[in-house]
Amino acid sequence: LYQGEMTSIKVSFSDKENQKIKPGDTITLTLPDELVGMTENDGSPRKINLNGLGEVFIYKDHVVATFNEKVESLHNVNGHFSFGIKTLITN
Repeated sequence: LYQGEMTSIKVSFSDKENQKIKPGDTITLTLPDELVGMTENDGSPRKINLNGLGEVFIYKDHVVATFNEKVESLHNVNGHFSFGIKTLITN
């Protein structure tokens, strides 16, 4: 990526054998200093709905996905979400 360029990151998730996704489970991604998450225009975190399974919040320096109670009654939970990033100008 070139400095100042925008792109997206796709994150896939799924139940694993003997390890089911449970309500309250989270996926947390820390972005390196060279990348910034695309938040709302006012700087507040951007919210993404996980098709009713939870929510993702995009902050400038990290991303947090949290699953809700709906995953408890499902088998083979899987899916993905994407979020925008921008490369920062570095020296």
